[in-house]
Amino acid sequence: MLGSVKSIRLHRDLPIGRTLKNTKIRSIALAAVVSIATLLIAPTAANAAPVNYNVDCDAQNNGPTLTYYAPTGGTVTLNLTNCVSFVSDPFGTAVETPVTTTLVGHPGDYGFITGVNTQGVLVQFGEIKAQHTPTGELLLTKNVTIPATAKELNAGPSSDPNDPQAEHNLGGKVECQVATSDTNLHVYSTLNIKVSKSGSYTFRGIGSTPAGSAYGEAYHPLQDSFIAVYSSFDPTKPDDGIVGCNDDLNDQFGYNNAVFMEDLGNGVTMEGHQPYFVTTLQPGYYTVVLMTWDAISAAEWTAGSYGGTTFAPGAASTKFEMWGPTGGLTEGVAPAETNKGGLADTGSIDSSLPLAFASLISFAGAVLLMRRPRRRY
Repeated sequence: MLGSVKSIRLHRDLPIGRTLKNTKIRSIALAAVVSIATLLIAPTAANAAPVNYNVDCDAQNNGPTLTYYAPTGGTVTLNLTNCVSFVSDPFGTAVETPVTTTLVGHPGDYGFITGVNTQGVLVQFGEIKAQHTPTGELLLTKNVTIPATAKELNAGPSSDPNDPQAEHNLGGKVECQVATSDTNLHVYSTLNIKVSKSGSYTFRGIGSTPAGSAYGEAYHPLQDSFIAVYSSFDPTKPDDGIVGCNDDLNDQFGYNNAVFMEDLGNGVTMEGHQPYFVTTLQPGYYTVVLMTWDAISAAEWTAGSYGGTTFAPGAASTKFEMWGPTGGLTEGVAPAETNKGGLADTGSIDSSLPLAFASLISFAGAVLLMRRPRRRY
């Protein structure tokens, strides 16, 4: 029965054969699944019990993974059509269970449902959990956008000399792993910030636009956003100046790559593949870098095609929240960076010129003007 399952990707939505970190099961909802997108939108804890979805197994041939969410202790009921069996142990012994008209699942359950045409889809049930509220105050909320015509950087080759397809550790940090490829190119965008107080700061991505397959929309690479914070950022040397970074919330808090969302309230849920990064910062200027975990070049981004998977081309963004001590962080560009050109004009610029010295220069200029002979016309 397992051999009949079509095009199942178990590693980061990349082509089969790439062995990547933690063998994560990733959700993909391709074009054929868009017709039931409204059924897959994650409910919040306030309205999620009970949760019912309609599933036609024969309509899912191009959607290898379907994910449904329920709050802790809740259940999900699937109303099934054209489904003939449920494989409850997809990664071990194939156990076929006849399917009637409904299937009740709990967060953490998963398995293959097969249709009358013998095609199958992986169904997994995720959990909606309470959020881990960051310490301090919410200081800044900002959409960081990778434009349709994106910049790119070469993140570097595999950090494992024995595996050329392994991930690259930015700055040599194992928590800063990004995918590699034939070119190792990644599209990116930046946000400049100013830290005024030393302390602990949390950077978290609370959602992306497009939202991606976890929310019932078509796959988009920015559904797996990656964040890095630099004390000094040079895109030609992405290993230098890195303070730290993170790829997935599901690597934090003992989640161990579970399928889940955190409920942020007001109908907002944060899916487990959004980045979540906590670090101690000293006063100064920093650069927040957004990129995709996948190694996607600017040309692939523009074309909307990567590794045999298509996605909607164009601008895409991730909304970040930044938390920390009161008044500790704002947007801002280091004064020395203002004359370089090409940098984002975010926030005000602090002048480093003492007022008395500036007044002296103004006075000297006025004296020179008085001494200069008048121009004759």
